[in-house]
Amino acid sequence: MKKALFITTNPELGGAQKWTYDQILLLVDSYEVYLSTGSHGWLSKEAKRHCKEMLIDKRLYSFSSLGYLFQLWKFTKKNKINLLIASSANAGIYARLLKILVPSISVVYVSHGWSAIYRGNYIYQWIEKGLSYLSSSILVISKSDYSKAINTLHIAPKKLKLIENSIFPLPSVKRDKYVAVNQRLQIVMVARFDIPKRQDILIETARQLPQIDFYFVGEGSQMQSLQKDAPSNTYFLGALNSIEEVMQNADIFVLLSDSEGMPLAVLEALAYAKPLLLSNIPSLHTFIAANGLLVSNRVNAVVNALVELEKKELEKLGTASKKMFNERFNLEIRKQEYLDYYQSMVT
Repeated sequence: MKKALFITTNPELGGAQKWTYDQILLLVDSYEVYLSTGSHGWLSKEAKRHCKEMLIDKRLYSFSSLGYLFQLWKFTKKNKINLLIASSANAGIYARLLKILVPSISVVYVSHGWSAIYRGNYIYQWIEKGLSYLSSSILVISKSDYSKAINTLHIAPKKLKLIENSIFPLPSVKRDKYVAVNQRLQIVMVARFDIPKRQDILIETARQLPQIDFYFVGEGSQMQSLQKDAPSNTYFLGALNSIEEVMQNADIFVLLSDSEGMPLAVLEALAYAKPLLLSNIPSLHTFIAANGLLVSNRVNAVVNALVELEKKELEKLGTASKKMFNERFNLEIRKQEYLDYYQSMVT
């Protein structure tokens, strides 16, 4: 049986972690699966029952630990790993450096959004291009990031594989009424409180729309400062292991990032059949058809867009979201595409 090792720096729930967990579920019947992460957390807890063995090492949080690289080499050698799948910047560095030490191993680096680009660091961009030569393949999970890999990072197309991010179907949610029982519209945003997510814009929008309730799911470095002066119709729920309940009560899902790859939260909103209001950036255009609106990241524009959406048939927009999910982002339907890709890496 082939052996696959997934590497993700931070184990706490987020887009890369959920993607990794779904891929573990996808491979567990045909591969012996292993996991390496920097500490114990959501991912290690959920994946434990599926993994043959785990390497938990805090040195993964540093991008320059020779000790972790040596430990990774020993772990892959002992377990005769065939395939490494790295889903974070640090993980991608170590996995590809390991390729120098073990040329026979196949290394897939997964792009969850090019942080080297949106942080504007040209040194990191140069490093990313250099590391691409050590990659067996780079799996890109959004069309926008595929284009950036070629046009901005100048990575050779032969190194790239595009498979749009997909998730397994989520538990269905039911509501007696589409608008909340108290007749107040409920807006939900799920994102870490960090650059470039822009919760600040939605908080200021809430100040101008006191008749609507705004719920924020996530934690991060900016949460405390933004929460301090937020109006009374905003609710900060922190990090949740499951967003089923908050999505059940949501009328509209909002994401106003300045930059995105293929955000997990949007896929979840589609799976839960929610209307969308997304920032008008290229990577988010793909999620809007007859299921919501794109908006510029200005408070007045977001206010006007929410007022416009409130007048629409929200249930019909939600149905369009669920249709899009099943056609493009349902991992149960698309799983063979991933399996064929991994198989091509280890034969």
